[in-house]
Amino acid sequence: MSLTDRERQVLALLADGHDYAHIARTAFLSLSGVKSACQRIYRKLGANGATHAVAIAYRRGLLIPDGDYERGLPVDICTGSGRLIA
Repeated sequence: MSLTDRERQVLALLADGHDYAHIARTAFLSLSGVKSACQRIYRKLGANGATHAVAIAYRRGLLIPDGDYERGLPVDICTGSGRLIA
């Protein structure tokens, strides 16, 4: 299963160490929307939590250190310092 653009945005913000409240504000989501997105991310990646999901994403090349956040993504979802690979 592939991640949606929104899920990849949430994952990148998790990788930057942000909590759910900050992710909700940054991504213009409700807190329950962030929690739901995280649960979908964990399920799709086979992860048991945020740290595990980020580790899996790095190993699979979904995230790279100091990556180009906007690469291949609509500008309106690109926020944060970025590590996302489209």
